[in-house]
Amino acid sequence: MRDVPSTPCPLALPEPSGDIFFCDAELFAAGFSTSRTSPRLRVMQPIHRSNQGKVQRLINFMQPGSYVRPHRHPQPQASETIIVIHGAIALFLFEDNGDVHNGALLRAGHPGCFVDLEPNVWHTFLPLDEDTAVIEVKAGPYDPVADKEFAPWAPPENDPGAQDYLRMLLSIVAA
Repeated sequence: MRDVPSTPCPLALPEPSGDIFFCDAELFAAGFSTSRTSPRLRVMQPIHRSNQGKVQRLINFMQPGSYVRPHRHPQPQASETIIVIHGAIALFLFEDNGDVHNGALLRAGHPGCFVDLEPNVWHTFLPLDEDTAVIEVKAGPYDPVADKEFAPWAPPENDPGAQDYLRMLLSIVAA
């Protein structure tokens, strides 16, 4: 079990400013370092300059053990592209009743390192390697109330059953 830091850890790092955003070694080091000390074992780095932008882009820095509750994006324009740029994830797609419909291993630098999902597809992804990073791209503007609908059949992130559910999903990958 990882130690929880005594100071609050951000869910997201500050949005960048200016006309150009470079993803460099310093950014990766800061993102991975923050994700390692986050109680969620992940932190987002916005690439977009504002939540009001028409395209929302971010890097999600993640560590194994991070649980992303299955969800879907219900807005008609809410397609989502996920690109693994470092490490690997297990992607799971679900039926409406919570049964796993499909899954895939997405690894940086390999064919099949990204997925594009249409709106209303139940999904989650879980990091498999230490220091995993994915780019997520969705239509904006970002509305935290309407952005996603969490699966009622999956435990919430802080629920005592969340880690058991995460282990069950990962056992499918190991099988």
